[in-house]
Amino acid sequence: MTTLDASKWSLSKLPQLDAAMVMALRQLDEEVSAELCRGLGPELLAAYLQLPPLEISQVQLTEAVTAEWRTPPSIEVETQLRDALMKLAPWRKGPFQLGELFLDAEWRSDLKWQRLESHLPALEGKRVLDVGCGNGYYLYRMANLGADWVAGIDPFLRYFFQFAALQKYLAVERLSFMPVAFQRIPVLENYFDVLFCLGVLYHQRSPLDFLGQLRRFVRANGTVVIETLTIEGEGSVALFPRDRYAKMRNCYFLPTARCLLHWLERAGFRDMRVVDETPTTIQEQRATDWMTFESFSDFLDPDDPTRTIEGYPAPRRTSIIASA
Repeated sequence: MTTLDASKWSLSKLPQLDAAMVMALRQLDEEVSAELCRGLGPELLAAYLQLPPLEISQVQLTEAVTAEWRTPPSIEVETQLRDALMKLAPWRKGPFQLGELFLDAEWRSDLKWQRLESHLPALEGKRVLDVGCGNGYYLYRMANLGADWVAGIDPFLRYFFQFAALQKYLAVERLSFMPVAFQRIPVLENYFDVLFCLGVLYHQRSPLDFLGQLRRFVRANGTVVIETLTIEGEGSVALFPRDRYAKMRNCYFLPTARCLLHWLERAGFRDMRVVDETPTTIQEQRATDWMTFESFSDFLDPDDPTRTIEGYPAPRRTSIIASA
């Protein structure tokens, strides 16, 4: 039996759910608890349990999501904290600052948020869902904008344990996180005011079906924020890599911005607008002490950085905001 109670962040705690939905989500909680005990679960749990108890004086949910200690810990405790967090690596999203410890993740996720924030609808008092939330970096940024409740879904156990480690110290209320695939979540029909899906769509074998599933979770006149890999071009076309794209085997469709707009329209969204188109750079994605494997520079043609290692156009990311 795991000593980490995943149900404390269950979607079943969302407000104003009917009894049948609460029961279905609690059943999913039981499945998740069993899954935490398999595969990498025990190893990640052991790392989580090594985290030292530290009292927080202040939390800041800004560029580097930060927890400040009430009393400076000893060198031994700081080392214990770093070692435990390192065992949860690789850290893909960040940055985070825990006391004097700067957790420099592979992605400067604050840069993406900076590009999006001025275009977002007001989140104050809203119910927000982040599909493919990673370790929860964006959940904290959404909570900082006054959301009434922020829920995250991501199937990777490592990200869940990273979130649990952060919450041990940040202890931000009204956050939910379920480490399951989005398709396993019972449909919360017309429930969320704002839905984010950042860096997920290009992993879907059927992007149009996936967008249709997302729409069901958003209330009428709600907002969806989609960010995905795209290619340049004026036509309504998409690149389908033959085998891999930027060394990713699970990368399927990379549309033009116009094609992505058409997908959203066909999925039932309206009032779509492109709010950002940005090429990925080594300043935003790179290897660090907290993610020591291959990163962005390794995915490009060494003789032509405008192409991937496979010869496709180099990654660029497009963000679109639409209404349900």
